[in-house]
Amino acid sequence: MRRRVPLREPINVALETLRAHKMRSFLMLLAIILSVSTLIVVIALISGVDRYIADRVANMGSNVFLLTRFRSSRTWTST
Repeated sequence: MRRRVPLREPINVALETLRAHKMRSFLMLLAIILSVSTLIVVIALISGVDRYIADRVANMGSNVFLLTRFRSSRTWTST
């Protein structure tokens, strides 16, 4: 049979630690908020760019395939 662990003592210890180290707790909370916000922004940007590219390709039509060539620094001559 399992014995239940009372949650009151660990919660009290955690709260005392948070009160004792206010600056560290604030900085950790700030780091978590910034990292989650950054993750959300990056995912939204990737999703938006993906949707934009899909719309641009869909607007071209089914019979169009576009290739572009970048100019090289060398000049090619045919013989």
